[in-house]
Amino acid sequence: PVGTSVAQCGLRPRGENGVAGQPGAPGQPGLSCTIENNGVCSTAGGGGGAGPRPASPPAASAVRVRSGASNSGWCGTQAEPCGDISTGIARAQAQGLTRVVVAPGESPPFAVANGVSVAGGYDAAFLPSGSAVATVRSTGGAPAISASGVTQATEISSLRVVSEGAAPAAVAVAASRLVLRSMELATTTAGGVDESSYGLLVAGGSNVEVHNSTVVAGSGVGAGTSTNGARG
Repeated sequence: PVGTSVAQCGLRPRGENGVAGQPGAPGQPGLSCTIENNGVCSTAGGGGGAGPRPASPPAASAVRVRSGASNSGWCGTQAEPCGDISTGIARAQAQGLTRVVVAPGESPPFAVANGVSVAGGYDAAFLPSGSAVATVRSTGGAPAISASGVTQATEISSLRVVSEGAAPAAVAVAASRLVLRSMELATTTAGGVDESSYGLLVAGGSNVEVHNSTVVAGSGVGAGTSTNGARG
């Protein structure tokens, strides 16, 4: 679900599992949450749902990103793309551009910039491709994609987003306006005791639209048990 206050899709609260605020028993496998065009979050089996789809061909003014490319001070062209999304966004801002397009490969976490859209679904030559997959992965303590204080509705589309271990969410949004389209969001089991795992975490007066996307959250981790203390 989405909203203007706090909305959590693919929520695993503190050792429990459930979708849309209906927790199940602790320790069960995570469920998936597929968000359709009408924004309704419903339970589904893992692995299904709409995946990344190609967008329209990139305009000449779009900054291009291909994993493994060099992050030079002038990267972003067809001949010399940037090597990661964060650098592509910075280059777009420096040139007054509003679009970053991403070829297949894996990129580290990035923060959404006000008014700079990010779109996957392009092949290595930056042509639209239904089979091309660009992945954003976090293995540390931060979400794979974060948005904070984004006041202009900004679209992120056609990416696979994975957060592993201690990362609390695949996408975390606070006090921002964001559009997620044709996305795959996934988290693994929470990284520590008494921790939760969120596919999409929205808070702080945000306005988020989610279209044709799949959100799969891992299991939370309970508080665990302890032994009795020694007698005095």
